[in-house]
Amino acid sequence: MTMAFNDTTGTSDEVPNTGDMILRVENLSVSFSGGAIRVVDNLNLQVRRGRTLAIVGESGSGKSVTSLALLKLLPQSARVGGRAVFRGRGGTEADLLGLPDAESRRLRGNEISMIFQEPMSALNPVMQIGQQLFEVLHNHGQVPSEGVRARAIEMLTTVGIPDAEARLTSYPHELSGGMRQRVMIAMALMMHPVLLIADEPTTALDVTIQAQILLLLRRLQRKLGMGMIFITHDLAVVGQIADDVAVMYSGRVVEAGPVRDVFAAPRHPYTQGLLRSAPSVDAAGNLLPLEPIPGTVPLPSNPPPGCRFHPRCSHAVAGICDETEPQLEQIGPQRSVRCLRWKEVSE
Repeated sequence: MTMAFNDTTGTSDEVPNTGDMILRVENLSVSFSGGAIRVVDNLNLQVRRGRTLAIVGESGSGKSVTSLALLKLLPQSARVGGRAVFRGRGGTEADLLGLPDAESRRLRGNEISMIFQEPMSALNPVMQIGQQLFEVLHNHGQVPSEGVRARAIEMLTTVGIPDAEARLTSYPHELSGGMRQRVMIAMALMMHPVLLIADEPTTALDVTIQAQILLLLRRLQRKLGMGMIFITHDLAVVGQIADDVAVMYSGRVVEAGPVRDVFAAPRHPYTQGLLRSAPSVDAAGNLLPLEPIPGTVPLPSNPPPGCRFHPRCSHAVAGICDETEPQLEQIGPQRSVRCLRWKEVSE
């Protein structure tokens, strides 16, 4: 199987990849209906400066809920537990989940930014692009009033929007999908965040525009030295954008590690299934047949006993996988897997 990987070649203006930890998520849990429906279950993640962590999985795995929990954007009915230790500018650490609302608002859009999946939903349809960019700067008050317009034009130019000054007076519906997504990226990067969360930002775009957006994100990340969480269901995108990957299934991480290692030797049957179900070619360039994973992700309100993936797993053994709940096991310095039979599965 042939998959593409990101290009980590640097340029002279790039911030070095120091590898400093900027986010450490410990036992994150999110539940609804008074705690009866657990959507995210004891999740542990790490994000380092200058590196991208991809969170991948099917719809219903808990990926987007995880990102919204980190930014405290979930409804008040949600019950959120655990810790998310963020190291901001100057090295100050804070638990994002325990911050007062005022401090959370200060961090959002300033030190932590998010690119949402659908720009037509995230952008205000009755406000000009310029007004929405100016609002970000005014809310955080770190740019003099006379410099706001220049900063907005600079960011639109940075993300590849032609005739940026004229675009300030455009409305979202007057721009193409790719242009709207670039505006979203410009808004997210206005304050040069320490951490960027991108929730499936290329899903609605055609392949050509998708490739441009991924290249743009990677280049801006290297230039600014920020850490990034990239949420997607597309493993081909993971190969292009990410350094590390956490595979989620039914609210839990089932496999994690460096992208190259996980793609070269997946240890969990679900990861193997995702790779087989993605379009790929052999050494001769021939398109390999797709092998879809049977069934669907279980409802959070009714997870199966034992391993949550066992009803869909061809490696499941009755009396073991359907009765014993696997724990996330460390199988290498940077590799972990949640499977009772990972050794047999890997052979």
